[in-house]
Order: sequence, then C-alpha cells, then structure tokens
Amino acid sequence: MKLSHHRTKTAVVISALEDFVRRARIQGLREFRGKVDLDMDLDALRDRT
Repeated sequence: MKLSHHRTKTAVVISALEDFVRRARIQGLREFRGKVDLDMDLDALRDRT
C-alpha cells in the first residue's frame, strides 16, 4: 500500500482493476492500428463551404 499511496486494501484492488480495464481498452484499440482508412475530407463532413 505504500507504493500505491492508497490507505486501504480495497482502494488498492479497485485502483488495480481500473488500471487493468484501462489497459485492456487501449490494447483493443491498438488492434485496429492500420486497419481503418481515415482518408476523408473533414470539411465536407462538417458541411463547411
């Protein structure tokens, strides 16, 4: 608990689970790297003239 700066064991576990979920979401997004074609005209999408 000294390393994580949390006062209770519960707070340490909750923090670890939040970090795990955050890392899993980031990893899921990384799997799309290079697979999504983002070649689009943003001005046309935003109806700019």
